[in-house]
Amino acid sequence: MKKADIILKSSAVFTGLSAIPQKGAVIINGNRITAFVSWDDTETYIGPQTVLKDYGDCMILPGFCEAHAHFQDGALFGSEDFLREIAESKSEEECVQMVQAFAESHPALEKIVGLGWFPANWNDAPLPTRHSLDAVCPDRPILLHAADGHSAWLNTKAIELTGVDKNQDPDLDKFILKEENGYPAGVVKEKALFDYVTPHIYQMGFDIDYKVQRNLIRGCNACGITSFNDLSGHLPHVEYDAREAMEQRGELTIRMHLSGNLDGPEKLEEAKALRKRFSSPFLSVPCVKGMLDGTTSTYTASLFEPYTDNPGVSGDTLYQYEALIENIKAANAAGFGVRIHCIGDKAVRWALDGYEASARVNDLSNIRNAVEHIETIHPDDIPRFKLLNTVASMQPAHVPLEYNEKLSRVGYERCVYEWPFRSILETGGILAFGTDYFVSDYNPLPSIYYAVTRHGYDGKITSINPWEKIELYEALRAYTWGGAYAEGRDHELGTLSAGKLADIAVIDRNLFDIDVEEIKDAKVVMTMLDGKMIYEK
Repeated sequence: MKKADIILKSSAVFTGLSAIPQKGAVIINGNRITAFVSWDDTETYIGPQTVLKDYGDCMILPGFCEAHAHFQDGALFGSEDFLREIAESKSEEECVQMVQAFAESHPALEKIVGLGWFPANWNDAPLPTRHSLDAVCPDRPILLHAADGHSAWLNTKAIELTGVDKNQDPDLDKFILKEENGYPAGVVKEKALFDYVTPHIYQMGFDIDYKVQRNLIRGCNACGITSFNDLSGHLPHVEYDAREAMEQRGELTIRMHLSGNLDGPEKLEEAKALRKRFSSPFLSVPCVKGMLDGTTSTYTASLFEPYTDNPGVSGDTLYQYEALIENIKAANAAGFGVRIHCIGDKAVRWALDGYEASARVNDLSNIRNAVEHIETIHPDDIPRFKLLNTVASMQPAHVPLEYNEKLSRVGYERCVYEWPFRSILETGGILAFGTDYFVSDYNPLPSIYYAVTRHGYDGKITSINPWEKIELYEALRAYTWGGAYAEGRDHELGTLSAGKLADIAVIDRNLFDIDVEEIKDAKVVMTMLDGKMIYEK
């Protein structure tokens, strides 16, 4: 019998193949798991060169797969040259004061860039304007990305820098808030944001990109994350030079899954070129991303019926129905999974219709399509995830974050079907969990806590449908195997099975033996990627 290179031993090994952890050991040779064996059989695999790590009562499990996040955006959020304090602002006035203080303390910056303001945190105050920013910093562009990623707040200099004031496209004009004289008021949304503003927000240069991305990867490793779905392909700013350099230098200690853009034939060709460029076990392009609607916070999520607190509005779709169908068909035919941002119930319906239409003309047996977010859904569409083999990619951390907003925006009746974790599973669907980082923190453990309790961080119920909570093993599986499945890599990731890649995390306690309120406070003590320990506490 071949002796093990590494043995990870514990009284609690969650393989992902059963509902409870087991006492035993994970046998590793090279970068692969050779076997999972009982405690008593461990000695058989020990040779003179074997590294034995006995983790006692700590829990061993597959490395976490972050199913939905925004890498460059989130990486910059941790940069000292990026204004992030505004995420804590409780009013426009407080936010402006933070901007002024940052501008005064960073006189060398050519532009002030920040992220995190959120109307829901301002007691649903009116959207801000350029004038309040002009009052504290009129000479430099100020570009402030909202926490939901779907709008930005600009001063006059930023409006001039981005060219928003020169827009002549009627399809984009509705996403630019205007003053009575027709000049941009300061808030830009959705496709106008992506086309005009985001390139100026996130182009920071290779050196800064490398530093902040490396820092984020280290942070992810410390949280047990070994696989990351970067669903930023719809944004024109995305550049991958830093990550490519990291891989060449052996510093890319995470499996990075990039996304192309769903927006038509030209973007599909760009996605093909990106896939050709990146096709390694650590840097690949399995999917294209589409944005079908916006968010409920800005009334741009697409609903069947009008908003409860804004009855003249039901939101917009960012594609025409026929164009959406054709784009999905073409992407699937090219071998890409399609992942579509859908917040509103109408958007979810359209995405599922697109996948159904694609299935009539394409072989989807090896294609992983997904609907992202699914914050509001018509109950008739819940069983379609199983029927269409479509992944429900959801973010438990959004439940407590947006609870009050959902009640006011869409009303009690529709909130019954918000974030339907349990219903998706009971109808045979597949859940994949992520955080939508930068919107929520990338640490998986608080998200797992939210999924199994439907509580906020303070332990209070933050959902009108607590019956949609799920069991701990289901949440862990959604954060491991579910993410791997969405990536199309469940054959080699997501469970502690013989033959799979040795991507493994160890948590400082057995989550199944503690009070559920402790889950959010648990810590990762070791992370392994490809058979190498990349983090130890």
